[in-house]
Amino acid sequence: MRIKEKFIQCIIFSPYIFLMAGINFIPSGDKKMVIFCLLSIITSIVFYNIKNLKENIENPVLWISALLAIYLSISYSIQDGSPSLVRTFISAVLVMFFMPPLSNKNLLFLATLGAGCLFFNSVYQSFYLDHSRSAGLVNVIPYATFCSVLFLIGIYFVISNYNKKQTFIATIIIILSITSIILSLSRGVWLALAVATFTMIIYQFSRSKKLWQYISIIFISCISILYLFKEPVLDRAQETISEIHEIQRGNLNTSIGLRLQMWKVSYFIAQENLLFGVGGQHQFILSKLHETGKIENDLVVFQPQHYHNQLIDFMVKYGLIGVFFIILLYISPIITSIYYKSNYTALIIGISSLYFIAGLTDVPLNHSQTIYIYILLMAALSSIRKTSQI
Repeated sequence: MRIKEKFIQCIIFSPYIFLMAGINFIPSGDKKMVIFCLLSIITSIVFYNIKNLKENIENPVLWISALLAIYLSISYSIQDGSPSLVRTFISAVLVMFFMPPLSNKNLLFLATLGAGCLFFNSVYQSFYLDHSRSAGLVNVIPYATFCSVLFLIGIYFVISNYNKKQTFIATIIIILSITSIILSLSRGVWLALAVATFTMIIYQFSRSKKLWQYISIIFISCISILYLFKEPVLDRAQETISEIHEIQRGNLNTSIGLRLQMWKVSYFIAQENLLFGVGGQHQFILSKLHETGKIENDLVVFQPQHYHNQLIDFMVKYGLIGVFFIILLYISPIITSIYYKSNYTALIIGISSLYFIAGLTDVPLNHSQTIYIYILLMAALSSIRKTSQI
């Protein structure tokens, strides 16, 4: 490939590069990501006309994402909400309509780049700055979810047995990513990642004698890494036990307790507009419910921006229609990849499982970086085009 062609490819794939090496570390990274998306789209059109669009337009995952983006835009224009959410979905969908195929080589490079950047950031925050549960500029929970996606990419290359070089690089990705995930001290993400990893392995080796061999290797490896970071892990476990004891005493002003309150009050808020949701009016309704004595003062003081559950949050803000689209966004990549026999079905199942389980206690599809990595990977990997194995 000539230098000019490489340069063009770098510009077209620049949203992926910035996603891995910039969005989590630069102020207003989500807004800057839009610039890279626009630059990629323009470059793709100039040099490839609408070739990529013709190929991508048949991808069901992109169409579901596009319909959700349109619905969010209409909801925002009518009843307010999050402009960041709308901007992220629109830019992610548009850039993927004009994106060329993502090869194994490119995917492995991007995962290595991302895992390395996130590792150094996590070590810097945790040990140099001595900031516990800190990711710097972004929320630590979606940060951990982002790291988990890279971990699953590493697992995918290890269990797929492409070649020794890729397996070695994938092992490095796994080590770097799991370190960042452990240092995040995000309990919900830990659980989600464990479920996603085992789901991937079981799917990949359900008919193979190697199933328990791989499960044993990964289990022993994770236990070894957990042992290296046993102090922060044990501290987090003790904190969880303490919170449970506080809840038993009737104190709901804890991380877990506030989540329980949010899930309870979401039922009352959703009743205001069950089909379309209440959009940005949810906090106003929350205050009214407090005046009637239906919720505790702790929750009003906390002023939740979201409800720490993806489906519940969308039910409150975007109604049953929003929940329907989110469920489709979870399952459509799996169905598409299985139907078209994608090379990445195991990885897609793993990422979808990760987001679903993580979404039980957080909102990964509300945060820009986790929305981008989900759509940019799922749309590419579940594509009807057979991706290159080079």
